[in-house]
Amino acid sequence: MLRSLTILVAAALVGAALGLSVSLLKPQPVQADIPSCSDQYNVVAWMKDGGNPHLGERVINPGMYTYGGSPVCAHLSTLDVFDDAQNQVEVGWVIEGAQSAIPCLQATDDIPHIFAAYEVAGSQQCKPANGSLTSGQYDGYRVDDAAANGCWKFYHNSDQVYGGTTGICIPQQRGDILTNGERHGNNTPGADSAAAIFDGLQYYSTAGWDGWNSTELACDLVNGYDLAIDSLTKNRVYQVSVTDPNDCPDFPH
Repeated sequence: MLRSLTILVAAALVGAALGLSVSLLKPQPVQADIPSCSDQYNVVAWMKDGGNPHLGERVINPGMYTYGGSPVCAHLSTLDVFDDAQNQVEVGWVIEGAQSAIPCLQATDDIPHIFAAYEVAGSQQCKPANGSLTSGQYDGYRVDDAAANGCWKFYHNSDQVYGGTTGICIPQQRGDILTNGERHGNNTPGADSAAAIFDGLQYYSTAGWDGWNSTELACDLVNGYDLAIDSLTKNRVYQVSVTDPNDCPDFPH
């Protein structure tokens, strides 16, 4: 869900020609080139297996690495199941800075929190943050529609964290499975981190859980970060010395 860039523009006023005091007309300084925290940038990998839709995704043994830090806007690492109608479910962790980037999260404390969210036709809802995660360690995450009825449940390690007894029921029943390293706000090198590690990736189908059988870059919009594919079941979003992101192609469905 990429939002349009917001740019602030200050107009220069010429008071001398009008016989007015220039000091009274001096424009106030503004930050002219800093996007708002609602702008997001992603490095996304997907399991390319002929476009077959899946019922869930998880990362275990060891899992998803939790970074620390103090972002200005936000730093996320998530698993996503995404379909053609812009429906998706997403689980992982987020650190949100003082300038709130994700209003439904209600957390601006620079502490890693579980992130569990869903979108219907591009409109996002998420679980408000509760509890905190420990940075510097791996945790397991999972989101699935085990009953194949469009009702999704979200897990951190073995604990269900969102969805209740029935799950979050949305039009989506299956989708492509993704990993996502994401930051919000400024997209210049040295801005908020988008680093992520996913080790032990699996997908869910009617046959049960199985390891990812392919990995490919799906989208790269982040200055200073790129995708490393260490194995079929492990990939990383890592920092690199580049000044421009790769083009982001249409997502291959």
